[in-house]
Formats: sequence, C-alpha cells, structure tokens
Amino acid sequence: MTTILVVDDEPAILEALVALLEDEGFVAMAATSGVEALERLAAPVPDLVLTDLMMPRLDGVGLVRAMRARPELRAVPVVLTSAGGKRPDLHAVE
Repeated sequence: MTTILVVDDEPAILEALVALLEDEGFVAMAATSGVEALERLAAPVPDLVLTDLMMPRLDGVGLVRAMRARPELRAVPVVLTSAGGKRPDLHAVE
C-alpha cells in the first residue's frame, strides 16, 4: 500500500488532503510543519511527500533540502504545493 506524508501548516487543508488520499486508498500520514515532517520521516519512510511550500520555521524547500541531505530519503519523491501566488526559486532544490 502506498504511504504519503502530507505536510501543511493549515489544519483545514491538511485534514482535507489526508481525507481525500485515504478515500482513494492511500495510507496518509500528517505533519503540521517541516520540522515535524522530518521527525515523521524517521520511520517508516513514505513513498511520497506532499508538502506545502510556504510554512514557518522550515518551509517546503527547506524540507526538500533536508531530505536530500539524508541518504535514506534522497529518492523519496516530493510534490510541492502552495495556495500563494508568489513562485519561489526552485533551482536550488535537487
């Protein structure tokens, strides 16, 4: 079964995404921040991370950078989402 970690600091969005994914048959884990996501990534490693781009403390880009710095998380696909209109520079994310 595919496991997806959903990361968003907006409770309503987080709850809606988790419910939608679970309705579609995925196992959905939730984190309310990039910092919490890193803690949740300790085990089990999800098949995908779906994260908000703009969050306090550790945003989506920072989360991806931290994941890419850890060998066991480098290959985990990440989808960045945002309700905001400003587009960040994603060239630094590998």
